Amino acid sequence: MAMTDKPEVANIAIIGCGRMGRVHAQRLANDSRARLCAFCDQNVSAADALRAEFSSEAPVFDQLRPLLEVPDLHGVVICTPTRFHYEQTLKSLQRGLHVLCEKPLADDRALIRRLVKESQQRRQVLMVGYQRRWWATFRHMKEEIASGRLGRVRAVASHSSEPWQQSIAGTWRADPKMNPGGFIGDAGSHKIDAVFFVTGLQATEVAAEVEFCGSRVEINAKINAQLEGDIPLRMTFHGNAPRYTESLFVHCEKGVLVLHEGKLKQNVGTKIEEIELPEEESGPNALCNPTVGFLDTILEGAPNPAPPECALPVADFLKAVLQSAETEQVVRIAGTETRR
Repeated sequence: MAMTDKPEVANIAIIGCGRMGRVHAQRLANDSRARLCAFCDQNVSAADALRAEFSSEAPVFDQLRPLLEVPDLHGVVICTPTRFHYEQTLKSLQRGLHVLCEKPLADDRALIRRLVKESQQRRQVLMVGYQRRWWATFRHMKEEIASGRLGRVRAVASHSSEPWQQSIAGTWRADPKMNPGGFIGDAGSHKIDAVFFVTGLQATEVAAEVEFCGSRVEINAKINAQLEGDIPLRMTFHGNAPRYTESLFVHCEKGVLVLHEGKLKQNVGTKIEEIELPEEESGPNALCNPTVGFLDTILEGAPNPAPPECALPVADFLKAVLQSAETEQVVRIAGTETRR
């Protein structure tokens, strides 16, 4: 189904029926523009549970191939473990379907490039589930910086912590083959993309240290990086913290934007102002989210806020972080991508 073919109601299948699969299924079930047509998971009981809750007549599959043969399907939402994203996305695009894929698309830029090319040639939507691109807080920061009112970006600092390690025992996230990069590549991927999205800048070099904290995957990280224009970027990740905390500071020539635990403040000179934005437009329960955005794009032709190209600088950055931590050397990142 190409972008020129816009149905009135989108027939959508869920691939991967765990926690995020349920989040997307619930949003789709509550949107009159969508119809849940199929569920797929290697664990059939997980798919059965979503069917029972959201679409009792929809078929259930434990393999991708038969799901892709469901008639009149328009799109899929992929929420499987990281390792399967590339193959499932590619096969779905080749079937003529629009795709919303949870991050990351792939851990290799050549594979991401293949998906970009495939979606462009087939004129199909391929969207990455970087939800902060929809949230009002991050969009306001991006707009302020892009406007030039605060002058050039001078420095950026990002912090992320949560009890992630405490929750992954026995899951695919604890397997380095299934989840390369651990906490940094999984939940941290959203924060890396947010830096690039808000500032419009990409990284040119990285120096990093990581800690495994008794796990097989990376849990904590300290990252000193450079953005384009020799702008310093400091990122810290703590994946075994007792509670969730997220902060992003963008220091500009004429002021500072501070986003801490969902509250956005702007400092110009000596004046500090809290930016009032509708609560329902930011955060995990935001009405503006990738699921809604997916429907907006395939049904109404709205711009794609998270096109597949945005996965490239994130993949490059993560690769550099892991290489720097392993070699104890500064790693240069070659080339930059078109801003999306």
